[in-house]
This record gives sequence, structure tokens and C-alpha cells, in this order.
Amino acid sequence: MTPTYALVALGLGLLGFVAIEIAGAVFGVRTAMGPSIWLDGAAFALATLLLAALFAPLLRRARGWRVAPLLLGFLLVYAPLTALIAGAIDLSLTGGWASASLVRAALIATPVNLVVTFTLELPFVALPLGVASVLVLWRLARRRGERAV
Repeated sequence: MTPTYALVALGLGLLGFVAIEIAGAVFGVRTAMGPSIWLDGAAFALATLLLAALFAPLLRRARGWRVAPLLLGFLLVYAPLTALIAGAIDLSLTGGWASASLVRAALIATPVNLVVTFTLELPFVALPLGVASVLVLWRLARRRGERAV
């Protein structure tokens, strides 16, 4: 993964976070995954970077319509992964791993809540941003692949 690809992935994650937070505030949707907005932003950026790295080889080889299954896979995994990362960060910083109810809330309820937020409450923001982000990552991965040949 090139530094440019990684920086773009981080930027797309943060852009998505800001867009979801603004839309949530405008439409009265609770978007917080944890007690800190900074940690939520970090979870979005980290999840985007992780998925971008995992999908990079597949995106590099995808041609034309063959990117569609990859796009769908990225979108399906993104919300649960982001929430799991946010939950793990929160549990680690607060020392909540010893409490079964906190672990359940962080690793089950938070991912379910974020999936609901993305699919039912703010799909008009989350879906277009997700599709655009994957397409940008696809283009960057393809450019890198063409240079390596």
C-alpha cells in the first residue's frame, strides 16, 4: 500500500465520519459509538484504512463491473468493523473488559446500532459516501497496479 493510498483512505474515513456526524445532528439521529467524538473519528479512519488495505489487491485486479461485488463487500463489512474498533478502543481506555455487560454493549449493541444508523436512519448520506469512497480507492489501486506492471 502506497503512502498516498493510505492517506486517501484515512481522509475518506474522516470525511465519512464528519458527514455522518453533521447529518446526525441535522436530522436528530444519535451517531455516537462511544463517549468521545475523537475516538469515534479515529475508529472511522482506522476501519477505512484497514479495509482499504485488505481490499487493495482485489481492487487493483478488478476491471469494469467486477468491482461491484467488492464494493458491496466493503460496504457490508464497514459499519460492523467500525463499531467493533470503536468498542474495543472504548473498552481498552476505560478498562471495561472486565464487565460482561460493557463488553456485550460494545461488541454487539454498538455494531447493530451503527448498521441501523447507516442503513435505516442515514442511508442517503452513508450509501453515496461509501460508494464514492470505494470507487476512489479502486481508482487509486488501479493506478498503482498499472505502474507496477
